[in-house]
Amino acid sequence: MDDLEPLRKTLEHYRQQEQQKLSELQRIRAIIAQLEADLGEPPSSAEAPSNAPSSPMSTVIGDAVALFRNNASIPVRPDEFYGMSQGDAAKAYLRNFTKAIPYAQLVTALQNGGAKLGGADPGKTLYVSLARNPRKEFVWPSKGYIGLAEFYAKKDSGS
Repeated sequence: MDDLEPLRKTLEHYRQQEQQKLSELQRIRAIIAQLEADLGEPPSSAEAPSNAPSSPMSTVIGDAVALFRNNASIPVRPDEFYGMSQGDAAKAYLRNFTKAIPYAQLVTALQNGGAKLGGADPGKTLYVSLARNPRKEFVWPSKGYIGLAEFYAKKDSGS
């Protein structure tokens, strides 16, 4: 049975790669779905007929579309923001969207993604860090929501 151990390790390796790619595809499909919704276009992904068996891929895509329609968060890997500054991690997560998101969603995503948020109240500490950002990359368009200034740059200019 020792002869099968390398095969088991190889199988596990490819299962992990498959999960990572499915997760990435889920995020991409969710972004596409949100952009289509923002543009008022019908969804481009054809849904499977109701009598067709559901494939793992169609389930992932359907879940991603549902996430965005409910303005839910995008799943993050546990190491997605590991070693990044708070500002860089926040930008990386916010760039998955084209509009402001609830601030609490950002805090939760960064914590779940391995970003170091310090202080007695990590949400307040992050807020101060982002508010003091020297490049003014973060905006709070309404109470409890945060976005990137780049989302609104063209909307504010007269040209």
